[in-house]
Amino acid sequence: GRSDYSRFTRLRESHEDNGIYDEALFPLVDEALQAPAEKNFYLIHLMGGHGLYYMRFPYIFSKFTAADVPPPQDGLSEEKRTEIAQYANAIYYNDFIVTSIMGKFADKDAIVVYIPDHGEALYDRGSTFSGHVEEHPTKETLEVPMIFWASPAYRAHHPEKWQALKAAVDRPYMTDDFIHTLLDLLDIRTPEYDPRKSVINPAFQPRAHRMVQGHVAEAHEGHGQGAAADAHKAGDQTDDPAHSGGAQRAGHVAAGRGPVVGKHLGGNHEQKADEEDFQNNHILDELK
Repeated sequence: GRSDYSRFTRLRESHEDNGIYDEALFPLVDEALQAPAEKNFYLIHLMGGHGLYYMRFPYIFSKFTAADVPPPQDGLSEEKRTEIAQYANAIYYNDFIVTSIMGKFADKDAIVVYIPDHGEALYDRGSTFSGHVEEHPTKETLEVPMIFWASPAYRAHHPEKWQALKAAVDRPYMTDDFIHTLLDLLDIRTPEYDPRKSVINPAFQPRAHRMVQGHVAEAHEGHGQGAAADAHKAGDQTDDPAHSGGAQRAGHVAAGRGPVVGKHLGGNHEQKADEEDFQNNHILDELK
């Protein structure tokens, strides 16, 4: 069924050159949390690191400049290095937004999932291209991080789920199968549910091939591991311009305390859908 609660900051275009920052969602999240049901599911749509990058962070998050761009891109023009630095600042700010949302659920029995819908290319490997377009898919635009964070109460009350997540850290995954993982997390079973497509299920089977625009793409290049924010570190920042698992765009943060879809919060009700059909993901998690 549909959500029984929806709030938007305003209608937005993907590449708008003016607008508001994602922190405008905080009061909406707080408002929703003040009137919880017995079981809750929250969907939060962020603008994240979507171009135009210089519009995605407030001045106080202007940490990186063109001079901070590391090799091999330090030889690019100042204009291109400035764009890369602006993207790094957008991700720096996005880290603050995501960890702050996690912090809002730290005292609840909750799990938070962060999934960008696609990445951004930034003059990678000698390319003259930046941004993302479906007609020009690249490794940077297709491979995105997937982060699971759980509150102390969730880990205590659902130890089997937390162990299943930890066991899945190095498994490659594609977000078009995420509904099966979500059903597993919420203990919901439907005729369409397939445990082979749930990354936390013992029956999980990684896809042998990745299809991009009707063609088989190159094999996945490794199963890297990163670290999600911990409840005790909510709000921490990073000094690494390449933080958060590489390129990111508008992110989706889902947080819940039960198997019923109840609430939908959105910062962007985009008028043009430009999401890729398939994306490769890694589970990023802090092992304890």
